[in-house]
Amino acid sequence: MKRLVTIITAVIFSVICTTLPLYAQWLPRNFSADTSLRVEYLLGTQTLGSYNNTPLLNSLVTVNNPSPPPPELASVNAFPNPIELMRIDFNEHLMVLDGVAELTPARMPSLSARGRGSASVFNPDKSVSLSNGPSPVPNGNNLTPPPPATNYGWNEVPSSITPKFWLWEVAGLYNFYESIYRYSLVGGYRQETWSYLPSSNQGSSSYFKDNFVSQIPFIGMQTVMFCPTWKARFEMLGSLFMTKKISHSARGDNGYMMQLDGNMTQGGFLEFQAEGNVKITPAAWAGLYTQYTFESLRGVLTGVSPDGSGEPTYVPTPYNFYTLRNTWVLGLNCNVPF
Repeated sequence: MKRLVTIITAVIFSVICTTLPLYAQWLPRNFSADTSLRVEYLLGTQTLGSYNNTPLLNSLVTVNNPSPPPPELASVNAFPNPIELMRIDFNEHLMVLDGVAELTPARMPSLSARGRGSASVFNPDKSVSLSNGPSPVPNGNNLTPPPPATNYGWNEVPSSITPKFWLWEVAGLYNFYESIYRYSLVGGYRQETWSYLPSSNQGSSSYFKDNFVSQIPFIGMQTVMFCPTWKARFEMLGSLFMTKKISHSARGDNGYMMQLDGNMTQGGFLEFQAEGNVKITPAAWAGLYTQYTFESLRGVLTGVSPDGSGEPTYVPTPYNFYTLRNTWVLGLNCNVPF
């Protein structure tokens, strides 16, 4: 059933994107349109991990144990917590359909509006790397993290997930110079969703799933080169005001549960896009597209997990977390300007 839904979604998305040029013919004559459909391959990694949580975790131990542990034990956290120094590496390998439409009014050629939609298709199960270890050991004013273990606190959590990705974007362009080159300032908003769902090999008693939703107001710069038989576009986007909502949950066969929720607000993202097209017919161009995206964010997530005291109690606790993302996109581009 899931495969059928994915195929139907891909077909509908393809039909919508490929009919954009047809709809552009009915645009008022005082508008020009530039539409593209891309088939892309996305690869890279995305990481969710905790850091520098010794003070928070030791306070958790104190809450659940009225008598604080001796200093020699507290310094290495005598009651380890599964969230402590947790790190999850998601390995991304996805096929993506991407559609873009840009409109420019003839009476105001210095202004353009752009819309974009993108979604992954045929989402196979992928591996995910899990690790955790004891709290960092205080070393003067620094924290020295020991090498992480690889058991994630329990061995029963599955290490295979089904990733899905989609985004939508709206942007405005101010074209401040145009000849055979066009230089533009870009500003807009993007929302991205990464969903990591339990794969088909996960049992009913254990699961592992994540959901990341990014809200990204961005600014950037674009350069376009126009020639009779070819054209190229380069664009750089960035943001220091993005937020990323995190939801992580896991359950082992032994009944241990973990839940993390919160928002990442410190950091940002940087993205570089490039494409080149050659004229195939007077109305159609084809070429290659590439994109590199880097994200680095930090924030506090509220975690619920076994408290490490040996009792099956769960106490909501704040934890310092970070996310890192390094992804590349390479795609085939079909471009139809009007």
